[in-house]
Amino acid sequence: MASGRRDFVKDLCAFGLLPAVAPGVATDAFAQQAAAAFEGAATDRAAYQFWSEFLDYRSTQVTWPPSSRGLTPSGGPAASGVDREPFFFHAGPSGLRPAIDIPAADLLPGGDVAVSVNVVAFRPSDDDRATFERLQSAQLRLDLVQERPVLDILETLAWTAIAALHPDRMSRLPPLENLSFDPSAGSQKMGSMLLPGGEGAWSVNLVAQKKESALSRFLTILTGEIDRFAPALGLPEISKVALGSFNKVYGALHQDAQSIFKMNPIQVFATSAAMGNRVSRGLPLRSGTYVLVPNQHVATLTPEEMDSVELKQGLLVPKNTPSMSLPEAAKSTFRNITYTTIDVVVKPAQVPNGCGGSGGGAPQRGAGTPQRGAAPPASAPPAQPPAQSAPAAPPAAPETPAPPSGRGRGRG
Repeated sequence: MASGRRDFVKDLCAFGLLPAVAPGVATDAFAQQAAAAFEGAATDRAAYQFWSEFLDYRSTQVTWPPSSRGLTPSGGPAASGVDREPFFFHAGPSGLRPAIDIPAADLLPGGDVAVSVNVVAFRPSDDDRATFERLQSAQLRLDLVQERPVLDILETLAWTAIAALHPDRMSRLPPLENLSFDPSAGSQKMGSMLLPGGEGAWSVNLVAQKKESALSRFLTILTGEIDRFAPALGLPEISKVALGSFNKVYGALHQDAQSIFKMNPIQVFATSAAMGNRVSRGLPLRSGTYVLVPNQHVATLTPEEMDSVELKQGLLVPKNTPSMSLPEAAKSTFRNITYTTIDVVVKPAQVPNGCGGSGGGAPQRGAGTPQRGAAPPASAPPAQPPAQSAPAAPPAAPETPAPPSGRGRGRG
């Protein structure tokens, strides 16, 4: 396993792909340090299975408040499965409301869209803060995937950004002011992600694991031990097929991972036309701020509690809190709740004329990707794009251990 991962890093350097995922890194030194990081690393099989199947499933949103669904509050930072899938709120004129309730009339009318996301803040619960300070390392990963290609002759594309979080000099979680992350800081292409027809899939994953783990050491080589979310890897406009290969390597680097947020991509609709043609329940996507809370924690919230707070600078605080008191007020508000806030900008875009985009010839929206628990479909071979315009695929993933039988989700 370790030799396979070392070969993968060497291939990244040999093919000249390292600068694309980690700008500014010296390839020779990086390959040597990465090889040392992989020595003796044992793979977390549950994490490997989750990431190997990451694109094969879709997460869905549940209803809220909790009395309408049967979720029961449960404590502890090491929950897995649906408990750690995030529930999405949206901050609008009437306050924080479930994002799934955004009406189609509030979305762009139709066509193709360009999306950008920016993590404004991360505020962990007391339990999740203790998990980080015990393990001393965390990784935040954002993914946005096209539901169909720009043109039928091209492959479906994805955008992936990964940030590393290290403790401060006192081995504690850095100040709240440092817990933001702009994916476009690593690559300008991450600042404008194109969704033909206004439809795609979005995911946010945050995992804590020991700083001695292979993934933590790998990302530390790229970022140094910076006490904030440091951009580590960016994969802009990577083909969906290539991302699947990368995911297997990414999953193989995890060791004893503890999920804070854990989800497969959730289908998003950025236009009323896309939302009107949906065949499964997804997430309306519009400009504004989204607040993500694990299902495990949102089950303890009531609408009355949500109405008692407001969102200021990405933090949930009691209404009328002075700006100078925001960090301290945020620490003491909803102490048993973990949340992250993400600014989203959705703008009209124009893709080249052809069979893709907002024109005809697209597959039925929402079809082809099962929800969690369903068997993944047999994948058809991707269309072969012309050499001059196709995104480059990374080298083949190394051999990885066969995942355990069954489809259950473990820690990731």
